[in-house]
Amino acid sequence: MKPCFNIREKVGVHKENEKLTRIVERFLGFFTPSATLLRAMEMGLISELRVAPLMLDLGCGNGQFSVSVFKEVGVGIDVSSKAIKASKGLGLYTNLIVCDARRLPFSDNVFTTVFSNCTLEHIPEVEKAIQEVGRVLKNNGSFIFTVPSEYFSQFFFFPFKNYIDWRNKSLFHINLFKFKEWQKMLKTHGLYINTSRLYMSPTAVRLWDFLEGCFNTRIYRIGFLCLLRDKVLKRFFVHFLVRVLQKELAIVKSERLTIGGERLFIAKKRIFI
Repeated sequence: MKPCFNIREKVGVHKENEKLTRIVERFLGFFTPSATLLRAMEMGLISELRVAPLMLDLGCGNGQFSVSVFKEVGVGIDVSSKAIKASKGLGLYTNLIVCDARRLPFSDNVFTTVFSNCTLEHIPEVEKAIQEVGRVLKNNGSFIFTVPSEYFSQFFFFPFKNYIDWRNKSLFHINLFKFKEWQKMLKTHGLYINTSRLYMSPTAVRLWDFLEGCFNTRIYRIGFLCLLRDKVLKRFFVHFLVRVLQKELAIVKSERLTIGGERLFIAKKRIFI
């Protein structure tokens, strides 16, 4: 019986590898290598969640991440009209609106789920956005969001203060809060943390930062696109990212990661009478 178990296990691993390979290849068509690493990691975590319908995608961007994770999203919002225009052709959203997350144009208690991927860290006066989420969520509704953790800046490729400050400024990172700070803000507006999970190990953050520095400028991006036209080099790069993701997801899912550069939160709205 043991050999049969090993065969089944290998088949499962092979299918998981194929899935990760498809994800990486797809994301490389829309994102830089650094963003592909991060988005694929997030997809591996979020795709396992059961998400109720009537969803608001807060900071939907071009929609490429959400269309890879969810079958349908009710409403997508973003401050960028260009991003909203890009999302319209995906067939994922029933409605798309250009608006500020701190002033949502919705009635109270209308959404069962609010989802926000790597958005809250960029919003000035972010507590106003959290207050709005608490307002538009139904009682017992879920607020699922990802943000950089308080450890994020510690693991950059160059551990120098000037570099760290420059990197966070270039990424428009305003809110790099500790767990208790997020917890306090959420609780103030009737949102109670149900799940918190760290992801992106120190090694993964350093790799992400290296790739971000290499490929997130126009010159290097053109060079990378040329690289992807070479099938052998593209296969090597995809294989490399898949191997990294396999190791990272295994660590995160085993809950062995105690310090990570990013954090996934799931908070529930509770109204106590």
